[in-house]
Amino acid sequence: MKEWHFADKVTLKLAVEQTSGVTSLFLDDEFLFSGSHDRNIRIYKNLELKQVLEGHKGTIWGLLSDNTTLYSASNDHTVRVWDLETHACTHVLESDNKIFGLQMNRDRLFSYGGSSVRLWNRSQLKWVTDIKSRDEKGLPMTNSWVNAISLRDHHLVTGSSDSHMRIWDIEKGECQSTVTTGNTILALTSTHDMIFTAHQNCSIQAWDTRSQQRIFLLKEHRWEVWQLTLAGGSLFSGSFDHTIKGWDVRKAASWTTLTG
Repeated sequence: MKEWHFADKVTLKLAVEQTSGVTSLFLDDEFLFSGSHDRNIRIYKNLELKQVLEGHKGTIWGLLSDNTTLYSASNDHTVRVWDLETHACTHVLESDNKIFGLQMNRDRLFSYGGSSVRLWNRSQLKWVTDIKSRDEKGLPMTNSWVNAISLRDHHLVTGSSDSHMRIWDIEKGECQSTVTTGNTILALTSTHDMIFTAHQNCSIQAWDTRSQQRIFLLKEHRWEVWQLTLAGGSLFSGSFDHTIKGWDVRKAASWTTLTG
């Protein structure tokens, strides 16, 4: 087990019993869930392994829980729905593409992979619509792969391989604005007034949600930045340079670097 203490900001503990690379993590009010290249989901409680869920036929890239139900996304083109009391898979939602992540908002579940974001009704577990970028002629764009999404009120923010960040009206399924970031977006997250994008060129950018202008640029990672998350008032980034960095977004500066 590794444990890191960050003064008064945050304490991070990691304890895993893995036989394959960890590709996704999610923490709810009771459990820690991990998904792996071995196609299994592991459930931990009090840092002890409690259950292993089997069923996916590919790597598990996304996990979400609402404390009673677990949703898992895989490159086997499916989202599986699990009852956390019985640990049974109750539904399998099928997609046209490999699925690399999940988000949920009220009664909506969003899965993304390929060039679109798929919207599901969580209570009915049915497909609602696909949100997809289109070119000037109104045709679907096949070269714009969605790598990350974030939900803000009634808006969806997507980050793509074509270097564009798009902000969508969820109700209308329409793209309201497009921001050119200058490099492939690998991850993003947002607050009420800021959007953060992580890039293939090792950088992190912060954007004002209203003006959609860049506020600052962070360049301390040496390799691609694949993960972003907000916790305890700080931004954390994970990179292929084998480090996790914690950032003070008010000062636009890093305050810690984790290795190992």
